[in-house]
Amino acid sequence: MRLPAARGWFLETSHADTVQLSGWFNQVADVDRDWPHGTAPGDTRDFTFHVRSRAPSGTPGWPWCASC
Repeated sequence: MRLPAARGWFLETSHADTVQLSGWFNQVADVDRDWPHGTAPGDTRDFTFHVRSRAPSGTPGWPWCASC
């Protein structure tokens, strides 16, 4: 989630959110594990993402929208 890919843009979030989202991804991506239970109405979470792109120099981390 934090590493820029060849597409030139990427999403960035906090370390804690990256760990949580990566864990959920790994759980649903593992074909040998059962699908996780549905989310109960009171168990939802909000995540904040920043869209970043490469700077003109090629350096990752350029903000997509400086006023966002």
